Amino acid sequence: MQHFTQLMAPFQRSYNKISPEIEYTVRALVQVSGWSVAKIKKEKPSLVAGIPSATLYRIAKKPLGQPIHDSRIKNKGRPPLMTCRDTRRVIKEITHLQELNIAFNSLELQTCLNITNMSNLTFRRHLKIMGYCYLTSRRKGLMTREDKKKRVAFAKEIKGKYKTLDEQTDFWRNGISMYTDIVGFEFKRNPYALATAPGARAWRKRGQGLRVTRKGSKEGITCLKFLVGISYNRGVTMIKHIMQQLNGPLYAYIVRENTFENGVANTDSRTIIQDGDPSQNSSVAVKAFTKKKIKLFGIPARSPDINVIENLFHKIKKDLNADAKKHFLKKETKEQFQVRVERIIQNVPHEYVNNLIDSLPKRMDQLIIGSGDRLKY
Repeated sequence: MQHFTQLMAPFQRSYNKISPEIEYTVRALVQVSGWSVAKIKKEKPSLVAGIPSATLYRIAKKPLGQPIHDSRIKNKGRPPLMTCRDTRRVIKEITHLQELNIAFNSLELQTCLNITNMSNLTFRRHLKIMGYCYLTSRRKGLMTREDKKKRVAFAKEIKGKYKTLDEQTDFWRNGISMYTDIVGFEFKRNPYALATAPGARAWRKRGQGLRVTRKGSKEGITCLKFLVGISYNRGVTMIKHIMQQLNGPLYAYIVRENTFENGVANTDSRTIIQDGDPSQNSSVAVKAFTKKKIKLFGIPARSPDINVIENLFHKIKKDLNADAKKHFLKKETKEQFQVRVERIIQNVPHEYVNNLIDSLPKRMDQLIIGSGDRLKY
């Protein structure tokens, strides 16, 4: 663009700014002395140098009593179609729909508010002026006010039990021997298409990414599920592919066959963190953990930002998509996908896992400050 401007510079005309004195002189010569514009340009070339003839004709038509400056500068154009009242209604309705977690587009919002004096294109333009954009939503699930209260109470309990930062850090590093969860990675025969597909979107402001979210993975898609565990200074300590539909008895069987032993054997504490999935916290599964002398440390419901292994899963999914784009994978079997997932999980550096675990004391502080709202993690 800069190169094009330099090329066109010799062909561009430079216009002088018309001063009030020049404008008044031209008016007087035409309206009082009876001169024509052509005569002014011939007799006084230095006065009107660089001023187009069309501009001189426009100036000459203005009465001498009219203000010298162009009155069109004061003209602010037609009033906006979106009134202040409409703006307040839009903000109120969007906030209400976001609390109900209802997916909507601009046309549905405009129809709901019965704003009929503008096109949808104009309506979207006003939404953007108000700071709203049609942005991709995060898969974080739903959260109620009660959930937020429980999250704050959990953080205060941890800080009350472990007073100093060193005590809190030591608890998350050594008091918890392993962070575990079950994750499902979406399988497509064309992984490149999955990696480049656009995500679901919602109208929200740029700073509302953690508040305006959507539910997790859709039911019915083909997923390969893995039970994964991580520990401080050891990185990934457990990977197990789960081939059947998970339930309480199956999870208890997984516990009994020493799946968790590698993750908890080398630490004094035999305490693990897992989420509140019913199959993982069923009575048969809890009994199996008890026989193995493994304790469960509970965290509040709908709190993936407290179980740091969720951050690991997010990284793995991004790495899977990046790998599919890098190698342009347009065809893949389930077996090949399983090998690729396990390879990427095993290659996660333990320094990354250590950084996740060391961030937990800071997360507890942010939970209290943010009144239980979702964290940036």
